Amino acid sequence: RTVSRAMGGSCSMPLAAYAQWDAGNAGNLRLDAAWGDPEGRSEVVRVSGYAPVGTLEQSEALGLQVTQALRAGGAPQTGS
Repeated sequence: RTVSRAMGGSCSMPLAAYAQWDAGNAGNLRLDAAWGDPEGRSEVVRVSGYAPVGTLEQSEALGLQVTQALRAGGAPQTGS
């Protein structure tokens, strides 16, 4: 949710984010995200983040880290 909010996500934005716990390392969360240009003018931006997460604040921080990586890869600077 943090990635979607920070990117200004909507039903028409080609954005995906998927989080899963690391089975071999309890408490660590991996967050994969992708953004595509709706006009098809650029490659899909794919990024991942990984961090120990035990609180809502830590999970939100991971989401913001992944959002920054999406933007660094070429996703638009929209949202908050």
